[in-house]
Amino acid sequence: MMFKHRVRSKTVPTSAVPPALLEELYRRYGPACYSLALHVTGDEQLAHNAVVTAFTAHLYQPDRHDPSRTTRRAWLLTRTHRQAVQALRQRLHRDRRRCAEQLLAAAAKDPRLQALPAAERECLVLAYFGGYTQTEIAKLTGTPLRVIRHRSNIAIRLLITQPPG
Repeated sequence: MMFKHRVRSKTVPTSAVPPALLEELYRRYGPACYSLALHVTGDEQLAHNAVVTAFTAHLYQPDRHDPSRTTRRAWLLTRTHRQAVQALRQRLHRDRRRCAEQLLAAAAKDPRLQALPAAERECLVLAYFGGYTQTEIAKLTGTPLRVIRHRSNIAIRLLITQPPG
């Protein structure tokens, strides 16, 4: 395995890890970090990105590692694990948003739901057809929780007052 990441046109600080040492660290700990990231993500590209990010962080911020607290190997594995988990969370958020958009598109065909205002319809569809909690809907849409609660109440009231049909 080779350290494929090229340092962009950033200025490397004087306290940075010397490139030869970084190469040696990557040769020594890269396979373990990659194996961990691959185990966490299940995706080769996400795993590679997590490892590159961890080693790049060590290049730019070597003083973040405190040798009196942990070994360099443990520190690099921890950084890699955190990066892998973060990548998974970002992918999950994108996938959930895509799923929510598909639910909204399918619900648009229902005439009773179509009669609701768009914001209220979105809350109702995500909650009842998507199984999302109000807190999850707030995070997913970037809307304050109190607004989501208000819209959900309005949507239910409007559905109750609509004539059947």
